[in-house]
Order: sequence, then structure tokens, then C-alpha cells
Amino acid sequence: MKTRTSRITVSLFIMMCVLIPTTLNINISFGSDDNDPFGENNPGQYVYYHDTRKNVYGNKNALNRLLGIMKIGYNKYLMRIYDIDESREGILIGSYIRNNNHYEFMPKQAKGDQYWLSLVTADLLNILNYYGNEYSNNQKNSQRKEITINSNWKNYGRELINRYCPWIPFYHLKSSVLSGTKECNIKCVFFGRMMPNDTIFFQITNIPNVDNDANANYRIEAKGAKSINLNGIVFKLDDNWKLMKGDVKTGVPHDTCWVSKYSARDSQIGVETIELHNKIKAGGENELLFLFMNTSKCIITDSVSINGKTISYIIQDVNTNTYNRQIFHIIKFSANEVKVINFSSFEVIYTSNKSYFDNIVTSYHAN
Repeated sequence: MKTRTSRITVSLFIMMCVLIPTTLNINISFGSDDNDPFGENNPGQYVYYHDTRKNVYGNKNALNRLLGIMKIGYNKYLMRIYDIDESREGILIGSYIRNNNHYEFMPKQAKGDQYWLSLVTADLLNILNYYGNEYSNNQKNSQRKEITINSNWKNYGRELINRYCPWIPFYHLKSSVLSGTKECNIKCVFFGRMMPNDTIFFQITNIPNVDNDANANYRIEAKGAKSINLNGIVFKLDDNWKLMKGDVKTGVPHDTCWVSKYSARDSQIGVETIELHNKIKAGGENELLFLFMNTSKCIITDSVSINGKTISYIIQDVNTNTYNRQIFHIIKFSANEVKVINFSSFEVIYTSNKSYFDNIVTSYHAN
């Protein structure tokens, strides 16, 4: 299951401490381990699934729980099971071992109600083994493109239609639907990367709910016209946009333009030049777009859209329960350098003015 993937070099601490409230202190470490089945993923990367299977433990009602997987070191993983209805969680820390051509997760530490955790751990290991084995058998295809597999989960006697997607960490599993129905058993709802001194992985306690009020009035009307040069790229803007000069002291690393009609910063656009320390072959735009997601904190899976040289997705701010639209558009691509438009906005403002913003992101020319 291990592959080599080119990645953008991101400045990180060599070691970061993750705090699991009131219980464990663990270190996210950086190194290498040839036995790691997900060697292409970075420490801190995580994924969350919503488990709504029925007839588990003899209960006909649907489950309503979150399953989180986070890499905390090479071949060291943290699993978090959170029951949404009962606000109860269990945590497992362990590593993978090779069993013939497949990998099995082996817990080494556990925290939570022992009786409940023993039940959900047995079920969790069945989940990981089933999807893990299927992923192993189809690894080459699922790392290049979305694939759909008609599958039989023998342990549960279920016929399933499983979708795998290359930009989802670890198993690449996107959804698992009961065959012949629209009943989703397991679905990827969040993925992202927890950075130093953060606790976002442990703050997630529900599924996303992007509720854009259709009656909300956040319209931005174009007024005037002007051209602004950002890092050698000229945009056709209007008087809603104000140029903010780059100043590291104020937390603005390069020149950007802001709209500030409803808040201090409703939306912003800038152009970044990024050096690629590990070469990505020409034509590898998709791979590059996937890498841009690696540093985002909490991406809503269903929001991801990739169209040519553009990727768009929604990030949830768990602390404020707000949603932000992020768009990257590749302007220049070479083996050593990429120039990319970086646009972000509150989702409710973006949705209210989608055509206006999309036109700005794509209407540019080189100076």
C-alpha cells in the first residue's frame, strides 16, 4: 500500500505535541518507516467517516457515529470513535502489521469506557480490514482516479457499491452504499491536516451542515472598473476591492486584494509563487491540486470540485462553526515552480455572488 508521492515542502516543527483532553499526551513525529502502509501521507493528516450502518450489534436502528483516523508518526496512527447521539468517544493508538499481502491495524493504547470500547474496537478492526484489503487490491487504480467497486462484505452479509477517490487520505474511501438502494453505510465527511499546537481533530463532534440562507442578502454589486497587478498577474476588478500591501508583520505575506463590505475581510485574492522541491512531472496538475489540500485544516468532502487547473472546496472553522470557500487556480506550471491564484471567501458571501467571483478568478492576464 506504500507509494512515493511528490509533495510541496511545508515548514513544520520537527515534533509537535497533540493534547487529548484530560488523558494522553502524544507526539506527532517525523521520520520514516518502511512498514508504514500509508507512507505518502504526512503526520497530522486525518480523515473522518460518518458511520450510519444498520443491524450492527443486533440493533436495527442506524448508527450515528464518527470514525476518525489520524497519522501521528510513521506507522503510528490514532483512531477516534465518536458517538454523536450519546456524546461518547473512544481513542485507540496503534500501528499496522503486514499479514501476507495486506496490512492490519494493531491497537496498543486505548482510552474510553472499556465495555463500549471493546465492542466498537472489534467492529472498527472489521471495518479497517475490509476496506483496507479492498484498497490494497485496487491501490494502483484508486491513486490515479475515482473508481467504483461492486463489493461483498462477507462478515456483515452485505452487497455494497464502494467509491474510492485519490485525494482522500489513507484508504481513499469516499462512500459505501448498500447495493440496490441509496442507503449509505459509511461516508467520508471531513479530511484535513492538524498542525502544531492545534486540537481540531478532537473538536469534531458532528457532520457538516452548510446552511446558506436563501433569503440572506449578501450581494456585492460591481461598481467602477480597475486593473490591479498582483505578482505579475493583472486582474479586472472594481471599486469593491482594496489593495493590501504584503507585510509579514501584519500577517499578509504578499500583496492581496480584499472585499470588506460585510466584515473586515469578506473575500480576498492573491497570486502565490511556490517552489516545488520535489519535481512533479509535466501534466501533473491534478497531483499538484491534491497537494494544495494537504495543509487545509478541515475540508468538507462533498464540497471538493476539480475542473482542469482549478480546485474549489469548503473549509469548516470548527471553533466558530463558519464555512469558507477556498479556490486555487494554476496559472503557470513547471517542474520546479508553480504560480497559482489563491482565492478565499466566507461561503455565504461566495454563494450569494458566485458568478461575480468566478469571473474574477478566471479573468486575468500576465503583465
